[in-house]
Amino acid sequence: MGSEFIVPTLIVFIFIAACIAFGAVSMFQSKRAGTYGGSEDFFTGEASVSPWMASMTYIATVFSAFIFMGSVGGYYNLGMGYNIFLLSELATAGIFIPTFGRKLYEMANKHHFVTPSDFVAYRFGNNKIVRVGYGVLMVLFTVAFMAAQIVAIAYILEIITGGFFSYTVAVLTVGGVLIAYILLGGYKAVVYTDCLQAIMLIATVVVTFIVVLMKFDLPATYLAMDSLRQINFAPGPIGAYTPLFYVTQFLVVGISFVLMPQLWVRLHAMRSKRGLIEITKNFTFWTSFIFMAAAVFAVCIGYKYNVVNGTVVANVAADKLTLTYMFDEVPKWIAATLLSGCVAASMSTVNSQILAVSSILTRDFYTQLTPEKKHNEAFIGRIWIIILCAISAIYAFWPPQLFVNVLISGVYPGMAAGVPAIIIAFLWKGANVKGAIASLIVGFITAFYTVYAGVHPFGIYNAFFTFICALIALVVVSLITRSPEDAKMLPPEVGHLMETQ
Repeated sequence: MGSEFIVPTLIVFIFIAACIAFGAVSMFQSKRAGTYGGSEDFFTGEASVSPWMASMTYIATVFSAFIFMGSVGGYYNLGMGYNIFLLSELATAGIFIPTFGRKLYEMANKHHFVTPSDFVAYRFGNNKIVRVGYGVLMVLFTVAFMAAQIVAIAYILEIITGGFFSYTVAVLTVGGVLIAYILLGGYKAVVYTDCLQAIMLIATVVVTFIVVLMKFDLPATYLAMDSLRQINFAPGPIGAYTPLFYVTQFLVVGISFVLMPQLWVRLHAMRSKRGLIEITKNFTFWTSFIFMAAAVFAVCIGYKYNVVNGTVVANVAADKLTLTYMFDEVPKWIAATLLSGCVAASMSTVNSQILAVSSILTRDFYTQLTPEKKHNEAFIGRIWIIILCAISAIYAFWPPQLFVNVLISGVYPGMAAGVPAIIIAFLWKGANVKGAIASLIVGFITAFYTVYAGVHPFGIYNAFFTFICALIALVVVSLITRSPEDAKMLPPEVGHLMETQ
C-alpha cells in the first residue's frame, strides 16, 4: 500500500469503528428505555426516529454504489433515457408518500405493523397464504439487490485502500461489520449509521461534481458527444428504447420503487407524520441533484474515455469509469477519501435491506409457523441477519456483469408483481383473498420468467408486463369468486387511502 492510500484507509477504519459504536449506543439506549429484546424495537426502533433522521435514512437507503457505478453505467448503456427512473420515482414519491404513506403511518402505529406483509394480511383478514406469499415475493427479489451492494463495497474498498483490503478480505470485513452493528442496535443502529452515511454520500457527490465541472467545458463536451452519437438526450442510444418501452417503464418504476421493503418500513417507523414531508422534500431535492451529477459524469467522463454508443473503447467497464477517472485526475489520497462516501452509501442500503428481509423472514414465516414463540422474534431476527450476511458474502464471489441490470431488469419486476395485492387492493373494495393469491402467483411466475429469460414481452418493460398480468389475475379471479363474506374482512381504510388531510 502506497503512502497516498494511508489517509483513506484510516478513514475506512474510523468509519467501521463509528458504525460499531452506533450499534453499541443504540443497544444501551434501548436497554435504558426497557425496550431491548422486543421485536418492534429491533425492527422499527419503536417508531422513535425524528422527522429529519427519517428523511436522512430514506435518502441513504435509496442511494448506494449505483450513484458512482450503476447510474453512470446506466447512462452509458441506456443514454439519457435512463432519466426515466428519476422522473418516475419523483412523480410517484411526490404523490404516494404524502397520501398513501400517511395512511400507512396511521395503520402501522394503530396496529403495530412492521413488515409490508402485515399490511397485506390486514387487508385480507389476516390470511396466512397471502401474508407468506407476499413475503416470499419481497425476499426473493430483494436478496440479489442486497448482495450486489456487497460486491460494490468490496470492489471500492480494494481500490481506495490501495489493495490493503483484498477483494476477499473486503467482502468478509463488510459482512462482519454489518453483523456487528445490526445485531447490537437493530433499527436504531441502522438509522444512526444511515445519517452518517447520507452526509458522507452527499459530500462525496457534491465535491466530485465540482471536480468534474472544473475539468470540462460541459456544453462543448456534450455537443461533441452528441455529434458522435455517443450519448444523447433521446431515450437511450440509437435503438435502445422504443416509445412503448419508455412509457411502460415510466408507469411502473416509481410504484415498484416505493414498494421495496427497506423503503416501505421507513414510511411508518418514525416519531411523527411530519417525517413524510421531510422525506418528500429532501428526497426530491437530492435525487434530482444526484441524477444530474451522474448525467454530467456520464457525458464528461464518457468523452474522456471515448465511449461510443454505450460501448467503452478504453479497456474499462462502464460501471467503473467514474472510479478510474477520479484516480486519473485527482491525487489518489483525495480520490480515495472522496470515494469512501460511496462505501458509506452502499453500507446504508444493504444494512436496511438485511434488516427488512430479516423482519419478513421472522414475522411472516417463523412466527406464522410457530405463533407460540412470538416472544422470540428479535432473537430469530438476529439469526436471520447472520444468515443473510453470509448469503450476500457468498454471492459477492459471483458478481453481476453490470450493476444497473440487477435493479432494472431483476428487482423492479419482483416489486411490480406485488403492486395489485397491496396497492390496488387497498383502493378497490372488490379485491378478495382468492384474487390476491392468484395475483401473487401469476405475478411471481411472470416476474421469474421475464427476469431469468431476459425478455421484455411485446416490447413492453418486463416489470410493467408483470404488473399487468398480476392486476388482471386480481380483478378476474376476484370478480369470479366474489361473495358476501368478502365484505366482512374489509378494513375501514379500504377505498380511502388516497384521501389527503
